[in-house]
Amino acid sequence: MSAALVKCNDAPHTFVDDLESIFYVVLWLVLMYSPNSMTAEVRTSFMQQVLDPVQYAGTGGCAKADFLQGRSALRDLELHDPNRPELQTLLLDLAILFSVRYEPEPDQAAWDSLQGLDDKRLNQMPAWQYQKRLEHLKSHQHVIHLISGVVRHASGWPSDDRAVEQALLPAQNERSKRKVTKTVWGVEPGDRPVKKLRLTSDSSTRG
Repeated sequence: MSAALVKCNDAPHTFVDDLESIFYVVLWLVLMYSPNSMTAEVRTSFMQQVLDPVQYAGTGGCAKADFLQGRSALRDLELHDPNRPELQTLLLDLAILFSVRYEPEPDQAAWDSLQGLDDKRLNQMPAWQYQKRLEHLKSHQHVIHLISGVVRHASGWPSDDRAVEQALLPAQNERSKRKVTKTVWGVEPGDRPVKKLRLTSDSSTRG
């Protein structure tokens, strides 16, 4: 699911959301079935917080959008098979492409700075790059081009390229994680301890 739909499940669903979803499918397959540098702890946290966030009252938060814009998880990621450099490049290219949906539009000064620049300098300007990425999202063609470019280099992939499942931490029972505190934080209503009545030593209560 796209970061836009995760943040607000009532947001309009367009074909661009479907294109962005393709990226998460590819990313999930790489993290789960290609040997990489992520530890089981980091991978589990990433899956829960970014790829499969829990929604509350129709929103799953901004973790996906923040991931696309920061991309620190992708910059730190290393694939253990040296014959897959195109795959890592593809992940970064797709993340950069879709991040434009969640970035603020350049201000007028940034657009004005493009005037009179030659093509070489234009390509280096953030406002120009922002505009080109938006144009790439007007159809399926650019995403197809990026993925096809990787597939075409199949001769450089290992001949025994097979899925190697990567570990995730086992799910913990939520009940076992709750702790009873003085404020009874984390205890469900049915588990709330009953306060025992104190027995008085008043002689009038004795039979």
